Amino acid sequence: SRTIQIPPMLLTDLLPFLERKVQQEKPWEGPAAWRYQIGLEARGKLHIHLHIWPQDYIDKIVHICHELGLSLRQLAPLSTLAESQLSTLPVEPGKGSILLTMLEGKIMIVAGNDDGTPIWTRHLFPAQDWVPLGERVGTEANRTIMFLTQQTNFKFPCIWLWDDEERLTASEIQPHVNTPLVPYPIKPDWNYWLWVGAMLPVNLHSNFTPTQVLQAPLRNTLTKAFVAMLAIFIIFGVATTSVIEGYLARHRTAMQTMTEQVTALQQDHAQWESRLMSLDTKRQWTQSVSETTTPELEGPFLSYMGSIIPTQVILLKAFVERTQDGWNVELEGSTSTNLAATLLVLDQFVQQLADGPYHVSLHEDWRDQLLTQTDTPTNERPLYRFTLKGTMS
Repeated sequence: SRTIQIPPMLLTDLLPFLERKVQQEKPWEGPAAWRYQIGLEARGKLHIHLHIWPQDYIDKIVHICHELGLSLRQLAPLSTLAESQLSTLPVEPGKGSILLTMLEGKIMIVAGNDDGTPIWTRHLFPAQDWVPLGERVGTEANRTIMFLTQQTNFKFPCIWLWDDEERLTASEIQPHVNTPLVPYPIKPDWNYWLWVGAMLPVNLHSNFTPTQVLQAPLRNTLTKAFVAMLAIFIIFGVATTSVIEGYLARHRTAMQTMTEQVTALQQDHAQWESRLMSLDTKRQWTQSVSETTTPELEGPFLSYMGSIIPTQVILLKAFVERTQDGWNVELEGSTSTNLAATLLVLDQFVQQLADGPYHVSLHEDWRDQLLTQTDTPTNERPLYRFTLKGTMS
């Protein structure tokens, strides 16, 4: 286990970086398994606590558990036990906690914030024989507190100590550290540590148990449940089939009659379907003939009207609309003659439309419209506007 400092980065960039770092740091040949924990972030630096184990070591433990019929649930470093105890320490808001412990001969310094979350973990490696162990531990504890005080706003009023009376005691450390040492409230033994390890969650960040091994119990349970459900389904299916066969045997004659009736209905249905398809085909053919035999009238009519329109008339709008009953016609225009001449010219034009090949029948209200107008001089010439509306059959 080691702690590295890196600039803050996204998780998508962090994981490839850590993978390269693991390949550089591992002291053995072969694949490596690794876990990481994001710790202290201060002054533009992110501290990552990195655990690196040989993959062969993990595979051997998994194999041994499998041979013994055991289900491996937790495989984590010893420091995880100490880190889990930070949340049990009494800490005031705005202050941090430091736990100094020795497990299996390894000295660890674990620091956490006021809610018990680990932010720093140090492993002290053996030093020279002429340096007393108490002096070295006290010196490293002082360095750790100074570093964390500089990097964070937390104060560390005391150091909690799990001492080992055979190798390391508070009296050996206290002369070399400025912060008071406080004995841990519990005197742990291996039964206590076994209980702590059993209470660790399986989704712990430092759990080296492979995912497929963690999922194996659930997968086995689901497989057994599926097999049981399949067996129940087969038994139920066989029983249901037997009941149905018995029922069919007792009502075979009725079933035959019903089958004949269903067959006759299916034949009638097919015949009616054929007739409906034939009628639909004829309807489509009739509709296509009707649509293709109805000529377009707008173009020829406008061409005819252009040949008969008087020269005194200025046509401004010609609108022809096809309806179910025939054609609607609307003509708008103006004349540059006086009222009497305009009435005469339009009367002749209306009569030509009525007598012509298109039999245009116009409403008589166009006369009243003209009579209500007063001439408007335009370049000293009268100007009358008119609107002719009618139908064409």
